[in-house]
Amino acid sequence: MATEQEMAAAQAAAAAVPLNQQTIVVCDPAHCRRNLLVSIWEEEPGQLSWSRVASSFTVATAIACLIHVVWHNHAIPDVATLGGLGSWAVFPYAVNKITGMVQK
Repeated sequence: MATEQEMAAAQAAAAAVPLNQQTIVVCDPAHCRRNLLVSIWEEEPGQLSWSRVASSFTVATAIACLIHVVWHNHAIPDVATLGGLGSWAVFPYAVNKITGMVQK
């Protein structure tokens, strides 16, 4: 991982090169997808966030529950049910963020 000084130097060097002479770096698609998926669950680079991983699970279960209810009832559930599923989906992440705000 590059330090802030290295990043600033790279940005300054890129700014000094005219736009039509800059090189565009295209990353390997498999590598880019892996980095995207990993970065979704990272709070800080290199550190997975338990609340984001848990929220991924609760979002998946909320979607599965919603599909199940719609499949069997042939109708979209009422607002209270949708609100409950939404609350369930974001609960771990919300608890983590609220705890972080209170601790500061």
